[in-house]
Amino acid sequence: MQSHVDQSNQYESQAEQSGNGQQQLIGGIILIVAGIILMLGQLFNLGVWVLLMLGVGFTAAGIATKHVGWFIPGGILNGIGLGVLLIESGIAGGEAIEGSIFLLAFALGWASISLFTRIFSPKALLWPLIPGGIMAFIGGALLLGEVGLGILSTLNYLWPLLLVIGGIIILVRSRRG
Repeated sequence: MQSHVDQSNQYESQAEQSGNGQQQLIGGIILIVAGIILMLGQLFNLGVWVLLMLGVGFTAAGIATKHVGWFIPGGILNGIGLGVLLIESGIAGGEAIEGSIFLLAFALGWASISLFTRIFSPKALLWPLIPGGIMAFIGGALLLGEVGLGILSTLNYLWPLLLVIGGIIILVRSRRG
């Protein structure tokens, strides 16, 4: 019986080492590719594409390893890269809406973290929807112009009150439990 347990532990240890080896391999490849992209970006005018290429690399590593940690920098870099690309290419439609377009693209990057972890990993991350949602709300409000600025101005006075209410709710619940 003891030899069966020892053999089982040996197989678990080998499987764990194999998984760690694969993650180290992917991590090493990502660092090499990132370094090459950054070096090429200094030699050639890759400009706005560097962030997107790095973001896609991190996302690809997440898909390959099914590890949620890769999707976070991937989503952030993809969102920033998309925002920069839209603004620099002129697709954003002028200076008046550049800030809102950037925030909406950045929000999309945060949302992609939740989407990709839901599809490609055993653990879905929902917390990135909070900063993404806030950025999407502000970006959408900025697109509305004066109306949106009025909404944001009003919320500027209301959100501290929401923090106080949230704190009171937490204290009341802690006293009950």
